[in-house]
Amino acid sequence: MIVVNHILFLLVKQIIQLRDLKSLQSAIKSAKNIAGNNLNDDNTTYALFIKSEIMKYNLQNNIQFLGVISEEIMCEYYKKCNVFVSPSVIENSPNSICEAAMIGIPIVASYVGGVPSLITHEEEGYLYSSDEFYMMAHYVCEIFENKSKICERVSKNSVQKMLKINDINTNSEKNLEIYRMILEKNWIIKDK
Repeated sequence: MIVVNHILFLLVKQIIQLRDLKSLQSAIKSAKNIAGNNLNDDNTTYALFIKSEIMKYNLQNNIQFLGVISEEIMCEYYKKCNVFVSPSVIENSPNSICEAAMIGIPIVASYVGGVPSLITHEEEGYLYSSDEFYMMAHYVCEIFENKSKICERVSKNSVQKMLKINDINTNSEKNLEIYRMILEKNWIIKDK
C-alpha cells in the first residue's frame, strides 16, 4: 500500500489536486477530459459535462480549478509536483511537458502528436496509448511504488534531453541551415 498525503496532477492549463491516493483511479477516470480555463463559473456544455463527471465520481473535494495563473505560481506548482500527467488525445509539441521535464518531474503522457519526440518511454517518462487510461493509472502508481528508483533516473534524463532540445546554439545553427537551403534551392516565393 502506498501512503501519500498530497498528490499534484498538472494538466494542460489546469491544475488538479488529488488529496489522497485512494481516489486516484476515480480521479484519473474523470480527469482525462479536463482542460481549458477555470470551469467553476463556466456554463458551456463542456464545462457542465466535466462538472457532472466530478459529481458522478464524488470528486468535488479532490479537484480544484485554478484557472489561468502566472508563470511564477505555475513554477511553484511544478516544483511541488510528484508526477506530471498529460492525458491529451490530440497534441502537438506541448510546452507543458517541456516545462515539467526541465524541472525534472516524472511525466506520464499519452502517445500522441509530438509527445514521443519529447519523451522516450521509460527514459524521460512514461507513454501510453491515449485510449488506455488504465495504463496511465499503472504508470502513475509505478512512479509512487518505486519512487526513489525511478524518479532520480527519469528526472536526470528529462532535464538532459530538454537542455539538448532547447540549446540556443544548436537551434540557431539548425535555423541558419534551413535558411541557407531555402536560398540555395531558390525556394523563395516572389511577388508577381
